[in-house]
Amino acid sequence: MKTGSVALILFYGIFWASALNAAGRFRAFDTHTFFSGKTRRSAVSRFLVALFIINLCPVAWLWFLYVYIVPNESGALPIMSAAFASLSVFGFHRILHAIIATDKFHSKFYFDEEWKAVINQWGRDGPNTFMPHFLPGIGFLIVFSLIAYGVGHL
Repeated sequence: MKTGSVALILFYGIFWASALNAAGRFRAFDTHTFFSGKTRRSAVSRFLVALFIINLCPVAWLWFLYVYIVPNESGALPIMSAAFASLSVFGFHRILHAIIATDKFHSKFYFDEEWKAVINQWGRDGPNTFMPHFLPGIGFLIVFSLIAYGVGHL
C-alpha cells in the first residue's frame, strides 16, 4: 500500500464485506420472496431500504472519506487514517438495524412469521428500539471519521 487512499479502498472493501455479511440476518435481500403474493410488499420494502442504506450510502461515504478525510500521501499515518476511516462503514449496519429490525418499525418490513424467524436467529441482548441502534450507527460514522482525519493530518 503506497498511499492512504489505496489503503482506504483495501480496508473499506474488507470491512464493508463484513458489514454486508452481518446484514444477512435481516433477510434484506430475499429477492425470491418478491414472487410470493403474501410477503411481496415486506420483501420489496426491506430490499429497497437495505439497497439504499447498506449499498448506496456506503459508496457515497467512501467517496467522502477518499476526497476529504484520508490523505493521499504515503507513510504510516495516512495508512492508519485509512484503517480508522474504514471502520466507519459498520455504522451503516447499525442504521439498517434501527430502521428495519427494531420493535417499533419491524412490522413495516416483516410479517409476524418472518419476524419470528429473524428474531430467533439472534437473541435480544439489550433494548431493540430505534435509538440504541441508530445513535451508535451515526456515532460510528462521525467518530471514526474524526479519528481518521486527526491521525491523517498530524
